[in-house]
Amino acid sequence: SRVGLELSRMPKAKKSTEGGSNYYEDHSKVLEQLDPNEVAGWSVEHVCTQFLDKLGLSPLKQIFIDHKVTGHVLMTLNKGDLVEMQIHAVGDRVYIDRCLIELRRRLRKVERERELWAGTTPTGGIAYFPTVTDCCLFKLCPCFMQFTDWKISSQGIRRRLLPPSCNCCCKSMHNDFSDFRFLKDVDWYKAPMCFCCKNATWVELNFDSKSEFSLGIDDVTKDIADRLSCTKIMHPDMTEALTLKIRNAWAEARLVAD
Repeated sequence: SRVGLELSRMPKAKKSTEGGSNYYEDHSKVLEQLDPNEVAGWSVEHVCTQFLDKLGLSPLKQIFIDHKVTGHVLMTLNKGDLVEMQIHAVGDRVYIDRCLIELRRRLRKVERERELWAGTTPTGGIAYFPTVTDCCLFKLCPCFMQFTDWKISSQGIRRRLLPPSCNCCCKSMHNDFSDFRFLKDVDWYKAPMCFCCKNATWVELNFDSKSEFSLGIDDVTKDIADRLSCTKIMHPDMTEALTLKIRNAWAEARLVAD
């Protein structure tokens, strides 16, 4: 047709002469190779070699060098900054901005999922066991003990109740997750145990019990769900410094929720 003939005669869009990059190319594979935690510590040279070169923007290296764009500066750049840097090609600016948005998104994800602490209970000395019998059982025949794996991340607490290795009672494994968005209070304790001759440390976290039924990974039984409202982790690693990290993660989770 006449319309089709005219469209075929139209000149094709050219690549940017300044950046030389293909803006319709999938750049996600390149960005996946970059660790967003390391980007902030890059020097100007690293920005040129690890960011511009890998994204096909080598002709822009001198501009980034002249403006002393380090990794920390790179993560804060916006479209207005790119204009002030005199990156004239709109395609280059859009491409760089899109890549930086993706890097910042990945950085936020890593921050949300970063691990604060991981461990197993019961453990430690006699002060961390309810009775002397439990401590002796742990030392002499741990195969009859039921352990709990804990993982505290920036998002919340993941708990896995493990059945004994010698599972005579056919106990099952349970998983649950308590989200920091529903955390109400965090308390740290240090108290003498075992006839006051040993000290034990633990943290207690009080969650909104109404929210936990929707956060279980599997079908947690009623008695386990009830205990989720107050989570107690008794471990030698439970220090004031770790409690402060948990409080900070709690504050960040509340900001995200708001």
